Formats: sequence, C-alpha cells, structure tokens
Amino acid sequence: MLLFTKLLIARAPEIRARLASERGQGMVEYALIVFLISIGSLILLTAIGFDLQEVFDSVEEALGTGDPDAENPTGDDDAEPDVNAPG
Repeated sequence: MLLFTKLLIARAPEIRARLASERGQGMVEYALIVFLISIGSLILLTAIGFDLQEVFDSVEEALGTGDPDAENPTGDDDAEPDVNAPG
C-alpha cells in the first residue's frame, strides 16, 4: 500500500493535468446530440406511424387494390376500428 501511495504522489501532477484536460469533450457532446436526435426521431416516427398506416389503407381502399378477404386488412393491430365498415 505504501508503494502505491508513493507512486500516486509521484504521478500526481500528470494525473491532475489529464483530469483537467477537456480533450475529447467536443466528440462526447456531438455523440450526445446525435443520440438525442435519434431518440426523438424514433418517438416521432412511432407516433405518426399508425396515422400513416391509416392513410395508406384509405388510399388502398379508394383504389380498390386491397384484399377484402384478408384476415387483417389494415396490417396494423393497433389501428382504430372503422365504424363505417360493414360487419
């Protein structure tokens, strides 16, 4: 333990200089910004994804290209049920 303490005291100025250095701080900040933007994008796309699916479903119905006999014609289990649909 005494040897470790002597070594630590001998290298104290170098350790202080490394801890005070802000080298690499900019890269970490950019990484955090990219991370926050990607999380925000995922949340936004998840929020509008279900509405976008409903728009595509209505276009598909208008064009008559959908499969009317499909078990789940919307392809979206979370979509709101169509109150005007027969059945």
